[in-house]
Amino acid sequence: MNARDSSNRLSELLRREHHAMAAVLVALAGFDAKRLWLELGYPSLFTYLNRELGLSKSAAFYRKTAAELIQRFPELVEPLEDGKLCLSTVGELAQVLTPENRDQVIPRFLHLSKQEARAVVAELKPVERPPRREVMTTVRVAAAAPPVRDPEPAAVLELGAPATACVIAPGSPAELVDAKVATRTVNAPISRTTPPTWALENGGVCGSRHRLQYDHIQPKALGGKSTIENVRLLCARHNLLAARKIFGDAWMDRYAPARKATAATGRRDAGSAGARSEVPAAALTGPP
Repeated sequence: MNARDSSNRLSELLRREHHAMAAVLVALAGFDAKRLWLELGYPSLFTYLNRELGLSKSAAFYRKTAAELIQRFPELVEPLEDGKLCLSTVGELAQVLTPENRDQVIPRFLHLSKQEARAVVAELKPVERPPRREVMTTVRVAAAAPPVRDPEPAAVLELGAPATACVIAPGSPAELVDAKVATRTVNAPISRTTPPTWALENGGVCGSRHRLQYDHIQPKALGGKSTIENVRLLCARHNLLAARKIFGDAWMDRYAPARKATAATGRRDAGSAGARSEVPAAALTGPP
């Protein structure tokens, strides 16, 4: 095989690579639109790509961004198939692309490197330099920290070491359960020894550290008790999914974000700001 034949073969292989990548992103966009990663036990598409498919965090981020963007702007599929757009460029494009400027902005990102795309983003979306001022303050010596109290065995929740996060309510997990406190959101990371217990098909657990909540395994509306044995730790999305499986979408949609996509994002995100997915206390009464 001479140089020209080798070049022609490489060109054909590259064309197939572009088409294969575009096909993967289109399939991933459909997978994400139906939120099938949630049914498999993962808290987000990024976590699914990283843990289930084994992609690096960087590769998972770029494919997640591209899949979400394709749902809003299907015209991006063709330049991806032709090799005019690469994944790193799509990541920059996502920062400035809107339904109003799509016809003008997309052509400006074709055939660009990541650095060139960043320059276009800086031109379209300049970041103003914030004003600075120097403030003189007195330095106070910190008081000695109070002694750390050993956690009570009841606070372990049979999940390993005690939760180290700050819960939106005073008291340990055991105290919250004993006091029959409704579902609470955790604002800080939980110890790695106390992961959310939503089971995955591969035998693992969800593992999310984002907006964790205490959940009744047997719902209170169905006679479940607020005991250590009947309480588990779930991320907000799987807590809501568990409630939907028991009470149904029609009932839970009265208290949780709607399933329909929004005009701004093209999809519902139960974990985003302004769309909180905690199960309200009113929902715990169940349907009549």
